[in-house]
Amino acid sequence: MYAGKGSGPDYLRIFTVVLLNSFILWLLTPPSFRLALSYPLLPGKLPRRIPLYIGFGLLFAAAHVALRLAMYPVRENLAGPPLPVTWLLARQMYYALVADDVLFNFGAVVAVAHGLMYYRKYRDRELVASQLETRLAQAQLQSLRMQLHPHFLFNTMHTISALMHIDVQAADHMITRLCDLLRLALRNVDVQLAPLKSEIEFLDKYLQIEQARFADRMSTRMKIEPETLEAQVPYLLLQPIVENAVRHGIARLSSGGEIEIGAQRSNGRLRLSIRDNGPGIRADESKGQGYGLEITRDRLEKLYGSEHDFRMESAPGGGMQVSISIPFVVAGESQLRAQGVVQ
Repeated sequence: MYAGKGSGPDYLRIFTVVLLNSFILWLLTPPSFRLALSYPLLPGKLPRRIPLYIGFGLLFAAAHVALRLAMYPVRENLAGPPLPVTWLLARQMYYALVADDVLFNFGAVVAVAHGLMYYRKYRDRELVASQLETRLAQAQLQSLRMQLHPHFLFNTMHTISALMHIDVQAADHMITRLCDLLRLALRNVDVQLAPLKSEIEFLDKYLQIEQARFADRMSTRMKIEPETLEAQVPYLLLQPIVENAVRHGIARLSSGGEIEIGAQRSNGRLRLSIRDNGPGIRADESKGQGYGLEITRDRLEKLYGSEHDFRMESAPGGGMQVSISIPFVVAGESQLRAQGVVQ
């Protein structure tokens, strides 16, 4: 109830009091916030920290009262004459405000500080976990990629060894081509992604080796749309698939073997296909078509996750077809994919 001159309360004075009191609480917030961050309420330190917080809460109330008495006078019934500043008045105000100051004003600052602190720790842990996951994925990808080198080299050397007993000169030419292949492989030793055109170049040299082995029994055809040549693909993506087509398709034919490699862009995706006209695959063979294909599946899963599609199925008219669909990305468009990892 307001008592004073006039017919009602002095709203300007009330607003001034509220504004000054808010300013006082604003002044007390930074030191309280810093205190909460410096002495957080951690599970192992609660017995020592709780009394500390109670003490600081009482000091917060005392500072609040002191600043109120210093910044504006206390009036009787708000609109009456100002009261003299005495220890009795200070003590009465302290008793009247201490519960609200400790529980709601100081307590609110402490709660917000702890909330922000735990959120920051959560975000830091999340960031560290994400970085560790990225490093693990990169290590796994590098391991899978490096497994392709000895696998490819072993199979190529086996091809050359078989040809040595038939045509020494042809085997010598194959060794020269193998050296060219190894130079290309070593040139991209730390690369996870490469332009499709470099994959086609590598694949062409590999097919020359196989062509020397099978001669007229094998022919190849490429249907590569020019706009796909700059698309980024996993390094050594095509060679293991083509090798699988040669070993499980062309090698089983006495003549007329054909492999077709295709690449096209459609709806923001790169679609690759490798088809042979061999005997095809049975349902019980679909999961046993070669170590190179297993590595290829794993790499695509780690690089693209749900954004890729890998299918191995019987081709129309006979034979086997492998179809791959991945996002169409050129160098520089995506830093994550350029580094070999997709989040």
